[in-house]
Amino acid sequence: MNKGISDVEDFPAKKIRTWRIVLVSVAVVLAVSLAVYALYPHLLGKINSSESQSGSKPASVIDSKSEQKTEQEPARVMASAEYPSSSDPSEVRLDGYDAYMSDVMRVVFSDARDENCVFSPLSLYLALSMAAEITDGNSLQQILSVLHQPDLDSLRSFSGSLWRSCLQEGTDEKLMLGNSLWMNSDWECDQTLMETLTGYYFASAFSGDPTSEEYNQMFREWIRTQTDGLIENPDICLDPDMVLGLYSTVNYAAKWTNPFAMDAVPGCIFHAPSGDISCAFLNLERATLQEFCGDHFSCVEKALNGNGSVRFILPEKGVTPQELLQDEELLLFLSTDSEGWGRAETHDNSKMMMPQIDFSTHQDLKGILDTLGVKDVFRSSDADFGKISGESQGLEISSVEQDNRVIMDAEGVKAVSITSVQIAIGRSEEPEPDWEFILDRPFLFEIVSESGVPLFVGIVNVPWTIW
Repeated sequence: MNKGISDVEDFPAKKIRTWRIVLVSVAVVLAVSLAVYALYPHLLGKINSSESQSGSKPASVIDSKSEQKTEQEPARVMASAEYPSSSDPSEVRLDGYDAYMSDVMRVVFSDARDENCVFSPLSLYLALSMAAEITDGNSLQQILSVLHQPDLDSLRSFSGSLWRSCLQEGTDEKLMLGNSLWMNSDWECDQTLMETLTGYYFASAFSGDPTSEEYNQMFREWIRTQTDGLIENPDICLDPDMVLGLYSTVNYAAKWTNPFAMDAVPGCIFHAPSGDISCAFLNLERATLQEFCGDHFSCVEKALNGNGSVRFILPEKGVTPQELLQDEELLLFLSTDSEGWGRAETHDNSKMMMPQIDFSTHQDLKGILDTLGVKDVFRSSDADFGKISGESQGLEISSVEQDNRVIMDAEGVKAVSITSVQIAIGRSEEPEPDWEFILDRPFLFEIVSESGVPLFVGIVNVPWTIW
């Protein structure tokens, strides 16, 4: 049976309807895709939130310690320091820093032995600046007094300017600073304080169990990175009893503007306190050198490419370096721009010789700071660490130490430093006895039976020394 004309669909109309279906389908697919793309971050955030509640936390944010911790919380990077931009060194006034340095230098080298010694006043200054932020009351005032700053606002401003003025990084020259705080995850530290340390002092923050190998490995890696591996001790570790550790590093490198000859001169004599030592000397000939003179010293300042200089100071004969460091004129010279030193003379066709340097030192600075007037923070009964947390009563600074390494060769200089300040729970202090009985001279003894019968009587004139 033949269809009527109304039952026969026109071919162009059918083609148009097919294209409409295709276009609608494509539009639906695009709409669904856009919706998923827009909602994906929110969906991912819910996933991360549920993971955080189960103990897995993001590693790059300072998060609240009010969350429920897992039984064994892993070591975490809580905040990474963002380096500030450098500034013109001429913009920084160092009046307070000069006074601080003069005070510290007198004490640091006052009891130096006949050994090599090096100290970084900058590394200690930055570490003490962070320590000031976690103290209050008299403890704070003692630190501010040593740093020659009137209050915390002035300290923050000056530390930031000091930091910016020092920054230097190029092909051959470097001056990089690093601050960090290492928290015991069992302690609840004040959030505002952590943000202050990371914000004003460009400090990286870490949290973990100081007894765990994972946390200590992270700590050793931070030191290795900050010091280019020049201070690397596989046995170094965090204090197991610490509540908070503050660390400050200085990493310096530069090339001589006028380098020494590559071939050192062998068989030269160095007159050490313990006796003459034969060694190879670095040698520089036909040079123009400027001599800066004092009443008891002579100095040559050797320039480095785009990164400062080294002042080599020779005491007059009969004066030791330790004695010279108590000299007012030298302390003034150490904190004065050489261009402003009146007693200077230029020598053409000069020769300079010196032994190559490569040595490391370790210093305990608690006694030095105590001498300078920082006392309360080392005794839990007097220390005020109320800014750390509501549980900070009974805390004290258990150690302040500095490690340094200096290398000087024919090409240039490398020097690194790290200062550590460890805050821990103070040991309970035993009261002083009202009376003492000490058998430290010849004495008698008697052994008596339970019934009161004397059994032995003796005299002790010489103690037994084998234990």
